[in-house]
Amino acid sequence: MSIRQSILFGQSQFLGAGSLATSTVVMDANTEEASIRYIPTSSSPMLRIALNVEVTGDLTGVKFRIRVEGDDGAASPSPNATVLGATANAITPEFEITADGLTSLQELAETCGVINVPCHIILYRSSGVSLDSTHIIGLRGCDSDQASVVYHQRAKLYTGTWGTATGRRVGYVVQRSDATYDGLPIIAGIQSPTSATDIHSNYRHGLRFKTGSQIRCPGVLWYPTKTGSPNRLIIAVFEGATLKYSQAIPAASIVSSIWTPFAFSSPVLLAADTNLYIVLGQEADAGGGVLGTDGGDDSNDYDSRVHTFSATYRNVIMPPDWAFVYGTGNDPTSYTVSNTEYPMLIPMIVDPATDLDQAAGGGLLVHPGMSGGLNA
Repeated sequence: MSIRQSILFGQSQFLGAGSLATSTVVMDANTEEASIRYIPTSSSPMLRIALNVEVTGDLTGVKFRIRVEGDDGAASPSPNATVLGATANAITPEFEITADGLTSLQELAETCGVINVPCHIILYRSSGVSLDSTHIIGLRGCDSDQASVVYHQRAKLYTGTWGTATGRRVGYVVQRSDATYDGLPIIAGIQSPTSATDIHSNYRHGLRFKTGSQIRCPGVLWYPTKTGSPNRLIIAVFEGATLKYSQAIPAASIVSSIWTPFAFSSPVLLAADTNLYIVLGQEADAGGGVLGTDGGDDSNDYDSRVHTFSATYRNVIMPPDWAFVYGTGNDPTSYTVSNTEYPMLIPMIVDPATDLDQAAGGGLLVHPGMSGGLNA
């Protein structure tokens, strides 16, 4: 039986493990422009766009616009100088950018975009105060560690010609005409959870998720960190508050800052349309392969890694029933739910073709913000 990656695997690989930083796409002259290559994933056209930027100096009085151009189809694709839209007017009104982070959504004068046809979102100075060595704007994104995965979303800088694509994934949001969203609305790179205590004693981290069909989960992927000499890690799977499975992982098997698969001894059958939880905790000092209340301490623990994003756009990056959770004890339904953090913890899902694909052809269960699938 083939094991399929879960809904979030593609998106997590897309985010990667980089820190948030200004990319090489930095505009410090009036003639420079910055672009992101974008492939629409819906038949509903693009209506509004926001970009994640970093500002240097006081940009009050600098006027910007965003326009959308076609793709030149080159081996290293660039904008083709043809503005999209019914009358070539997929351009926003002028607006100002004075602070770091996601800009407000800017509405195009004409909608544009055809599903699966590449285009380029271009930020440029249109009038007002000049950009120079002390008045700078750059696109922000995550460092690339899986460049081939994100090739379609590279950013470029125009300085008379379009330069080499950067390996960073730039943060952006596209709102479509049907009010759905697409994009990468991250506002911080990989980091420890903001409020969750590290995994030791009675403290737990986890993922809440839900699927529309009964599934089997044969394991998880996790991007951990480890400090000191903690007890064994316990990975527990819950349906609501009911423990369905747990497994102890030797501390020596856990390597910090790398995606690691943890296979279960046998797949766990989980119900449809139910809040499911993957819970991470330390084994009790007494052993026994159970979640403890005394395992490790703040110097001997595990920690999760997350990306932080705007709560306004959480459904761009995660299905609504999926969330990072943390708390104490063994009832995950009582844990705190974070609406602004994307966990680097992913359940693997066995593809029951008769449930997930009525044509019985197999395939990846796809989030609306993603496109494509995997075939057997």
